[in-house]
Amino acid sequence: MYWRFSSSNYAVIGLLFLGLAALWGCQRGHSGETMAAEQEASLSILSKQMTIDSSLETSTFESIDACLHWGGEVGDESEERDAYQKECTHASLSESIHDWIIVPGERFGPITKETSESELIEIYGADVVRRVDLPVEESESLYDPGTVIFPDDPLRKVSIKWHDEENYRYPSELYVWGDSSLWKTDRGITLGTTVRELEVLNGKPFGLAGFGWDYGGTVLDSNGGVLVELGFEDPDKPSSDWLRRTLLLRVGPKPRPRKDVSMEEYQTITGDIRLLSDHPVLRKVTLKVHDIIVRYDKP
Repeated sequence: MYWRFSSSNYAVIGLLFLGLAALWGCQRGHSGETMAAEQEASLSILSKQMTIDSSLETSTFESIDACLHWGGEVGDESEERDAYQKECTHASLSESIHDWIIVPGERFGPITKETSESELIEIYGADVVRRVDLPVEESESLYDPGTVIFPDDPLRKVSIKWHDEENYRYPSELYVWGDSSLWKTDRGITLGTTVRELEVLNGKPFGLAGFGWDYGGTVLDSNGGVLVELGFEDPDKPSSDWLRRTLLLRVGPKPRPRKDVSMEEYQTITGDIRLLSDHPVLRKVTLKVHDIIVRYDKP
């Protein structure tokens, strides 16, 4: 049976409780201006979760109502069963197109590690699914076959690379970038989320790559916080790769010497080093998430 609650509604309710818990923790552990700032950051995150596409209430539920009508009128053996199944499928797809929630390691909206380009066309429509060549990281001349959905809409645009490049199936990497997006993780992280807001969600400062090189501003790990999807380091193997990273974030803008900070300060936050997000030099710059990347293993 279909209920008038989508998966995004449940995510919002869950995030509401998470936000209230974060506020309660802030009140117990901090005071004065620090507490007020963290409360404001938490409320800002929660407000973003309450922005739901109003068209979901019409297109999705009209289809679901029709599906329920068919379900009440026909049985499994009815000759009208195919029409019933088609209407139910339409209801499901109508809801999927309004799903902007990223669950790291599981799904990017309705897109999972087994999704194909043909399924994207079925969900979103052929007019907003386009094949493109996507640049290979660390290269200015190499490209991979890829697919972009909503290529002309910065708020909904997603770029997708494939494990099976010949058949355009099995996503290997999905990413969004820019100043803002409808896409957000199940914990409320989206383009434009500030470093301070990430710290509130994580419960503490997190690990960050130094600036001034290709991977500058990459979030390296949760530093023992609750955002384990950002990765963590094995304390018994300090030289090991960052583990369990199912979500890759980069923050910016890149601090500028002599503009944001002095040259001496800038040198302390540059290069292939690990910083904590509460580094005193980084506190001088308002850093925000500008890249969200989700990677899938081949199914």
